[in-house]
Parts: sequence; structure tokens; C-alpha cells
Amino acid sequence: MTMAADKRWKIGELARATGLTVRTLHHYDAVGLLPPSERSEAGYRLYTRADVEGLYEIVALRKLGLSLEAIRGLLRDGADPRGAARLQLERVDRQLELAGRLRARLVRILNGLESRREPSIDDLIQAIKETTMIESYYTPEQLTKLEERRRQLGDKAIEQAQPTGPS
Repeated sequence: MTMAADKRWKIGELARATGLTVRTLHHYDAVGLLPPSERSEAGYRLYTRADVEGLYEIVALRKLGLSLEAIRGLLRDGADPRGAARLQLERVDRQLELAGRLRARLVRILNGLESRREPSIDDLIQAIKETTMIESYYTPEQLTKLEERRRQLGDKAIEQAQPTGPS
């Protein structure tokens, strides 16, 4: 969905567009993190491009585990939004690396099981470790989306994208 840069979004529109809830946006307003830049004549909250940029920073920093209070301090001190984007990108890269390693290990385990060979104890232990690490990064909803994406791409495409050699 493409939106004009000069558009003003009502709270429900912004919630639908971002996947956040109206309640979350109300909370960010109430705690002073994201008060809307404008109000309509009827008193409706209206969000501008600048508000959406601020919301991006809040969401990115929350996903990195920062508290709302810590985020408020960063925003108040004029944190550079590029920093939030860089941190979020680093986290996503790490998540993808972990998911790729786990996937390759699971393929080895499954191939062994299908050929009636027992998987190595090392593969089983590492699969447990990698699963635990991934689950600490991903929410159940994110894991579902990753699985949907894997099905869309197909196993062959994913196998070709995997690094080769020991992990």
C-alpha cells in the first residue's frame, strides 16, 4: 500500500497500515512518545509523515528490547533514525543467519532419518541450541510468516541459498 507523503492518517488508518493496534497508538500518545502532529476539527488524531517516521523509530527500538522510557530518552535527545535502522538491520541479519544454520541442520537430520540413519548427537544438540536461539529472536507470528515464505520460495531455492561447509 503506497501512501502520499503529505497525507494525514487517522489513527485507525495508521493502525491498519502498520499492523499495530489503535490501542498501541493511543498508549504511545498517552505516554508522550507519539502525540499526533495534528487534530481534525472534530478532534480526531491526525498523523503526518513525521509521525510515521517517529513511529518507525519507536517500533524498531522496541523490537530491539528497549523500554518505552529508554526510547523516550533517545527521541528526546534527538537520536538519529539511521541508528535505529542500522540496529534493526543487524538484528534481522543475525536472525536470518541463525535461521539458515538451523534449516541446514534440520535438513541433515531429516535426510538421515529418511535414510534410516540416526542423526549425530552433535546435530541434535546444535539443533536444540539453534532452535532456542531463534525462538528468543522471533515471535510465534514471525515464525509463522517465515514458514509461509519458505513454502513460497520452495525447498530447492532455499537449499541453493544456504552456505556450504560445516557450521
